[in-house]
Amino acid sequence: MPLRQSRQPDDAYVVEIGFHDLGVTKADLEIRLGYEAGRAPEPFGGMIDEVLAEAPGRLGIQAGYRLVPLSRPADKRDGLLIGGPFFRTGTIVAGEFARADEAAVFACTIGPSLETWASDLTGDGEPALGFVVDSAASEFAERTAAVLHDGVAAFMRERGRGVTNRYSPGYCTWDVGEQRTLFSLLPDGFCGIRLTESALMVPVKSVSGIIGTGKSVERRDYRCDRCGVEECVWRAVRTKKKSETTDKRG
Repeated sequence: MPLRQSRQPDDAYVVEIGFHDLGVTKADLEIRLGYEAGRAPEPFGGMIDEVLAEAPGRLGIQAGYRLVPLSRPADKRDGLLIGGPFFRTGTIVAGEFARADEAAVFACTIGPSLETWASDLTGDGEPALGFVVDSAASEFAERTAAVLHDGVAAFMRERGRGVTNRYSPGYCTWDVGEQRTLFSLLPDGFCGIRLTESALMVPVKSVSGIIGTGKSVERRDYRCDRCGVEECVWRAVRTKKKSETTDKRG
């Protein structure tokens, strides 16, 4: 379905995403914690139930994007021109956007409440529950980005355009330091997110990046087999999820 969104100046869009749009289940959080779906032992099963009951009242989801021109210079195959500035994304990311002529520069967050809750629990002598809360917050943030992505895709389909997968500074060999330049393309204070001196986002449970669009663009799975960054956490997460999907089909 198209996103519930409102258009802002300069082709920016603010998007409405609620907790139930995320579709996060107990099984999802069990898997996030390293257990098989339906097999989390106590007290973790009860902790997950508590977090899911509390989450709707604690999440402060904000999400949106801005559409800007995108191109890949013929003489610089390791990056992209996005809304004017040149981003040295690396050849893998740049190649995924070869057919795109526009980018949705996006940002989203679930707010600081769960992060604060997790910290308070740990400080109050409940580190296990704090860990579950923090893990759940990561799942909510990742799912928020996925819902936003699907909504952008639906909106683009109405305009006869496709979308790429989404990429963020820190993916593959794209330097996270370019986060500052990326945020310069968004309105000030967009989605209530700010950057630290080291270009990390606050609230921490936030996601930003780009989605390419174009009339001949297709969305493909991430091609982690082409990336040489062995310590990449995203490779580990996606490999695990792919394995779980394969096991279910088998």
